[in-house]
Amino acid sequence: MSTSPFELNWVEKKALIIGRAYPEPSKKHIETVCTGAITDEGELLRLYPIPLRYLEEDQKYKLWTYARFLVQKSADDKRKESYRVKDDSIKVLSQMKSKAERFAIIKKAIVADRELLDRRYREDWTSLGIIEIELIDLKARTPQKNWGKEKPYMNQPHLFVEKKPLEQPPINISLKFKCKNNPQCPTHNSRLIAWEYFCGFRGKAGAIPKLIRSAFRN
Repeated sequence: MSTSPFELNWVEKKALIIGRAYPEPSKKHIETVCTGAITDEGELLRLYPIPLRYLEEDQKYKLWTYARFLVQKSADDKRKESYRVKDDSIKVLSQMKSKAERFAIIKKAIVADRELLDRRYREDWTSLGIIEIELIDLKARTPQKNWGKEKPYMNQPHLFVEKKPLEQPPINISLKFKCKNNPQCPTHNSRLIAWEYFCGFRGKAGAIPKLIRSAFRN
């Protein structure tokens, strides 16, 4: 039996999970979680799509989990760090609890400022980097899009899988910041999409900006 060249391009990676976006409904995958990870060598990875809540229990990674998986460069995403993951290859290895050990790894991916990251994006599609910031402002707004109307398939039954309830985040959170290492930084805006924030602040919408500011200070 022949094997397609596409199936031969899987490469094994071991990496530390440093970010998980809140799940989004998907017509093809039921739902997906975009995941950020970093290897021991400091290579940043964008892993997508992963139906995290539908994986086997021993495959469900958390923030600061060391995991091993088979990946291949995404064919439809030019960004340098974007990889597809073979779902059944995900293997959780351990949980990193030491903050010192975490920083020892993530500091390998620190870039001077957002301006440098933007230049690299134009040069070679580098799109991920860790930036030290000074927080200026936080805003929480009601989402303009409604998943129930725009993604009606999320509430439709699946032929082979029992769907899990998925609540749309009640707010969109954005932050305004300056790059700490660039006195001439013109300021930037970015969305906050981490799963942990939305789960931790569920039912506390009015207090979210205050809670996030406290998280950044800590």
